[in-house]
Amino acid sequence: MIRRYSVNYGKRGNYPNYGFGMNQQRRGYGSVKNLHRRSIGLRKNRHRRGHGLRKHRRRRGHGLRKHRHRRGHGLRKHRRRRGHGLRKHRHRRGHGLRKHRHRRGHGLRKHRHRRVYGHKNNVIKNRHRKNRINKRKPKYMACDAGIVRKIENMLRRIPSGGDYNSRVSPRCYSSGYFAALRFKDIEGPLKQLSNAGKTGNTGSMAIAIRSGMGGLQKGPNRVAEFFSVFNDGMRKYAAHMKNQMVKGSREIRNIYVLRQKMAIYSRSFYGNEHQLADFIKLLFIHLNCSQAAKSNFAQTLSMMIEYSNSARVRNVSYGYRPLQSSIRRFTDMLNQHYTCKSNKIFDNNGRHIGGIIDSAISGDSGAIYQFVEIIVRSANKNIRLFRNDVLTLIFTSQTYNRLFSTSLYNVFSAITGNPAHLANVIDSTTRGFIRHKKTVRYLLYFYKSYYRLRHVYIGDIIMRFVSSFFVVLCIFWIPFCCCC
Repeated sequence: MIRRYSVNYGKRGNYPNYGFGMNQQRRGYGSVKNLHRRSIGLRKNRHRRGHGLRKHRRRRGHGLRKHRHRRGHGLRKHRRRRGHGLRKHRHRRGHGLRKHRHRRGHGLRKHRHRRVYGHKNNVIKNRHRKNRINKRKPKYMACDAGIVRKIENMLRRIPSGGDYNSRVSPRCYSSGYFAALRFKDIEGPLKQLSNAGKTGNTGSMAIAIRSGMGGLQKGPNRVAEFFSVFNDGMRKYAAHMKNQMVKGSREIRNIYVLRQKMAIYSRSFYGNEHQLADFIKLLFIHLNCSQAAKSNFAQTLSMMIEYSNSARVRNVSYGYRPLQSSIRRFTDMLNQHYTCKSNKIFDNNGRHIGGIIDSAISGDSGAIYQFVEIIVRSANKNIRLFRNDVLTLIFTSQTYNRLFSTSLYNVFSAITGNPAHLANVIDSTTRGFIRHKKTVRYLLYFYKSYYRLRHVYIGDIIMRFVSSFFVVLCIFWIPFCCCC
């Protein structure tokens, strides 16, 4: 007779029991009376690790209460082992005898430099919870690796020593008493600058910079006097200025000729980059200190726009609004995606910077002065960083001639009545800041860490870039439109 046995999976686990008893010794299966047993092996060893009968659970802190002094159990007075005991002794993270507590970070706090237990991050978290700084480095998008590498390499060419966290306005230089400035005093340096633009001569550029620095050392009043004398010279040689503007505008409109001219002109910067950046830095310090200097500089820009209109270089009427909507979209994007307080950065007395730029392009002298005031104020918020940003753009003009010449072409086209190119660039930049937000945040992190800044504001960086870009473009425009 064949007996049939049913499969019983027991009360624990999934081990089948066919009734032969071959599985009853595993993990307490089998009869109810054997469920207190835990592990495989002889019956005499099954009282270890707290299993088996209650009377055998004396090891590892189990069993009767009187035996629970081990491993922190039992009476409080017995909790001296493994770091327990009185509160005054709980700073020790050691086990065993006191003489062994200096090992592996135990004992005195000064000896705890070694890793003890747990993951490294947990050790840091427990030891330095109050002083811990979030050093999480943002990551850029993989498709932007090339442009990120170029920007990093360009920025590393700039010296980063010193403290860039000071936002105190630089002191104003006192103006001494010097002989009155005449046009022939500034004619020589301007001709040296023109020669550098035509031939790429570094010596001519160095002479022009040294002459300019000599004038700046005499204080803010000398700067105001320089622009006043320069404006008088523009009125005196108005016919020649208009002819030069017509000739220069033709060269700028031809992108291939423009690139050749720019390559020659940027060659004159080699070896003079830092001196030119220092000259521009001191110039903006004086402009910030002198109301007359800003007013005379704004008048220079107004006269150039007026002469370009009379020479029919520009086809622009009053009320020309080429860029306001694009700039407004850009600032709104910064406010939405980068928590930038655009109303405090891009507004001047309640007027948006886009409207100011458009009015200045159309020839409004009041808007031109407001624009000069904005860029001077933005530069002097952190004049040392402004100097480095100017230096970065100078290096960029040397390394990436095609990019910089295209930018000059777009700005000139917008000023002369064809804003489509520059408006498209601004709109594409707005879309890029949204789509490549990770890359932008990484570049901000790199900029902050490179200069060891405590805080970084994207609005201030953009305004410093606008100021730097404007002054570098003015340097490039002088040989095209102002000098013979």
